Amino acid sequence: MKTVLRLFLPLFFFVFLSCSQSPSGQTFVRVNGQKITEGDLGLLAKVNPRIQVELSNQEGKQRILENLVEQKLLYNEAVRQGLHREKLVKAKADLYRRVIIAQSLLDAEVEKAAQKYYKENTPEFQKLELAHIMIRFADNETLAKTKAPKQRQQLHTEQEAQTLIEKIRVDIIGGKDFTTTAQELSEDVSTKTRGGSLGKVSKNENRLVSRGYTPLLEKAFQMNVGDISEPIKTEKAFHLVTVTKGVVAQTFEEVSEELTFKFRTQARTDLLARLKKDAKIEYANKIENEAPAPNGSTPPVPQTPAHEHSQGDGHTQ
Repeated sequence: MKTVLRLFLPLFFFVFLSCSQSPSGQTFVRVNGQKITEGDLGLLAKVNPRIQVELSNQEGKQRILENLVEQKLLYNEAVRQGLHREKLVKAKADLYRRVIIAQSLLDAEVEKAAQKYYKENTPEFQKLELAHIMIRFADNETLAKTKAPKQRQQLHTEQEAQTLIEKIRVDIIGGKDFTTTAQELSEDVSTKTRGGSLGKVSKNENRLVSRGYTPLLEKAFQMNVGDISEPIKTEKAFHLVTVTKGVVAQTFEEVSEELTFKFRTQARTDLLARLKKDAKIEYANKIENEAPAPNGSTPPVPQTPAHEHSQGDGHTQ
């Protein structure tokens, strides 16, 4: 994390040290009379929300303050030596300024894409918490191949699994605790130690859909908290599900980081496609190559032998 901070802070300081806003809030440290305040840390968190994790604990905040102190010392010394007036330094500062302004445009496009997706896919951000008990069954081929008595006893036919899950349901309806039963009898090793908990899920939760649990999701969103489902069959198992916490809609703020990450690449691609469409872009070498060939003919394109593509020095550029 410290490496990331050191890479990020020079760009942040272009904003931080150049801004004319008066520092606000509690003063955390003074460097030769210059304050580093709560407002400065707030600006840092706004420029890079990931820093908020560091600011949330005292050790992380202290690391950031130490970085800010170091950068202030370096900046002040550079100004004292007149480095800020050098041509190359000015060019770098202008480059940073352009990067920041361009990035603000991309950030705005990503924000719009994220907001649009959130509004058009509201059900995806409605989540509940559920748990399940799973009893597996084996197909006939697997059963036929399993000859060892001990291994065979560990396998269920489809009918055996259904009978067992129905008995488990009767016991739970009769008062047996779902969590305890899951810990004792569920055959889903990834959840049984948690009492069968599958955590917070949406109607199309990818991590469960990929496991073939769509029927569980569909049923769960029709249930009330504490209900016990009828046995639900998936490809290789029967399940009981219970809703442990009802549907709660996530706010945009809660999912904004996930959505901006999801749409950043596509938003950048779409934005640049629009800008390039309306722009006149001329590369010098392309302009030179566009000179007409003698007699108006088009010179043949040299073909690279196929074997040359597979030869090289073994180094990746």
